[in-house]
Amino acid sequence: MHFLCLHGAIGNTETITIQLAPLLKELNTDNSITTFHYLNGPLLVSPPPGFEAYFGVGPHYRWIDDGQKPGKSTIRRVRDLPTSESNDDAMREVLGDVHCRNYTDLMDYIEGVLEKNPEIGGMIAYSEGAAAAATYILDEQRRHREDGRERQIKCAMFVGGWPAMRRDTKGFILADDGGDEMIDIPTLHVLGANDPYRYGSEALFETCDPDAAEFFDMGKGHTLPRSGLVISELAQSSQTLSAQLGPLQKNLADDNTASFYCVNAPHTTTAPGGYIEYFGHPPHYRWLNYVGVGIDAIYDTVRGARNKQLGTPEDTFRSLIPPELSWVNYEDVLSYIEEILEKNPDIEGLLGYSEGATVGAAYILREQRRERETGRTRQIKCAIFLAGIPPVKAENGFIFADEQEEMIDLPTVHIVGANDPFRIAADCLYNICDTDSAYFFDTGKGHTIPRGGPVIDELGDTIRELVQRTKEGC
Repeated sequence: MHFLCLHGAIGNTETITIQLAPLLKELNTDNSITTFHYLNGPLLVSPPPGFEAYFGVGPHYRWIDDGQKPGKSTIRRVRDLPTSESNDDAMREVLGDVHCRNYTDLMDYIEGVLEKNPEIGGMIAYSEGAAAAATYILDEQRRHREDGRERQIKCAMFVGGWPAMRRDTKGFILADDGGDEMIDIPTLHVLGANDPYRYGSEALFETCDPDAAEFFDMGKGHTLPRSGLVISELAQSSQTLSAQLGPLQKNLADDNTASFYCVNAPHTTTAPGGYIEYFGHPPHYRWLNYVGVGIDAIYDTVRGARNKQLGTPEDTFRSLIPPELSWVNYEDVLSYIEEILEKNPDIEGLLGYSEGATVGAAYILREQRRERETGRTRQIKCAIFLAGIPPVKAENGFIFADEQEEMIDLPTVHIVGANDPFRIAADCLYNICDTDSAYFFDTGKGHTIPRGGPVIDELGDTIRELVQRTKEGC
């Protein structure tokens, strides 16, 4: 795949070429060829006094003309650490009145390069370059929506990023503004736990589709990762999502701990507009057949959910889900799962991701009730929930721990991401499971399935404990 690479403020192609060389080397294998295209920003600038050595040999360039005097420029002001609690408020506090004076020229500049290089399908951007890239991606989405123009950028990686700039007014596009502007292509957000400007990266992450956004913490500062294990892990996170469970399945199959039997959901559906690159080619399937409200509305409702916290996860989750949300195939979907299990009596566990977790949990509760009422032996002995959601009720609503006494009593592993905007849903599912039999595993990422690096080995060991506990009948 071909990527257009944008350097940070006061950078150039020579510098970012050196910085990205280790990642490019890691991405190029016998089975995959990746090409980086480098572009200088359109504005010629000079480093601030005293920073000449840090920014390296010139000439130097920027992407955004903020119209500020040198002493009040964006680059100067971001050194003033914010006191606001939320990422969006921090952006407003430090840079709320910044205006991209060269918006149209910048969009035309990037577009001109892409038109000359039609093979480019993705962007990799650092710091201010990430703000420029995010701005272009949203502008491309807008043109596609208004004019039907084909979009060229299919995915993006942001390193130490900033949110997109507004077109006609001051400030950045932020998740809590209440607008509908959201980057809907697959994105990878690389940031450092020690980056003093981390709030900018997180604010950008919150304006991206959470189902298509991956969060990668390299544990460093406001830099591009250049060596060590982090490069290998980052390269793995940059690959296609088509084989999400592959690394975990291989890990568990090496010692015959477990094997996966994957099935499609029974309900045919269509990927939301603009999401085709993320979901891949049809056909697509869902577990629940919704009525009354579209899934797009659900995504819009929970955007920025990480910044909303009521007394309990259950109260927060209830406040985010539209009351009119309902489904019409509850009995059909549970019968569908049961039919698959009857045809495959060797299956003893269940793994469910996101919506698959909510119907999987509902089926487990049904099996428990049936065993209690009729004595019928349960087939499912343990479960793995990835970015889970609490079990659904028959027609609408979800089953919460604070509303009933019945709990999922078999061994479970709950895999969640610290940066998952839907994490409250996973917490609700965990709360309805027997705490003496529930394992909690934090991937440190978003609403995704872990696919590489040490986390796979750690997760594999956790699942081995689950399987062993199941065999022991605990």
